[in-house]
Amino acid sequence: MATKTVTIDTTNSGSRGGEFEYIDASGQRHVVTNAETFTLTLTDGGAAAVTYNVDAGQTVKTDDGYVLTFDTQSKVTTLDIGTLADTQDATNVHNCRGEIGITCSNSGIRQNWRIAQITLDNVDAPTSITKLKLEDQFGNIMNLPSDDAGGITVA
Repeated sequence: MATKTVTIDTTNSGSRGGEFEYIDASGQRHVVTNAETFTLTLTDGGAAAVTYNVDAGQTVKTDDGYVLTFDTQSKVTTLDIGTLADTQDATNVHNCRGEIGITCSNSGIRQNWRIAQITLDNVDAPTSITKLKLEDQFGNIMNLPSDDAGGITVA
């Protein structure tokens, strides 16, 4: 297992101005503040069993003063965001098993974000998430990075 830190960079000059533009339950957009971070645990269980888990309780702030909290519905302390294979480096993977629960402080409503698509530069040792498409139970869709530039940094 390895702990990885995801850093949100909003200084790119993409079309929207931020890598992570969060869409809350009502459809309102919130740009995650520059340099906000959260961690995930990467477990390499073999060539076809690489998993990522976000620790529940972590938070990131938005430019308009709200807080996004990663959470779970059960007593599980991590959020499983999928099982990937070494052969999926730089490949757009569709319908990856897993869900990320996020609650925005403006409404307090938990959104269950299903991973519709994900692309990592290197499944075993990622340095960049170049595509992450999430869909919630309210019909909202987030495409990350939101700024159409580069990728979200993983270290």
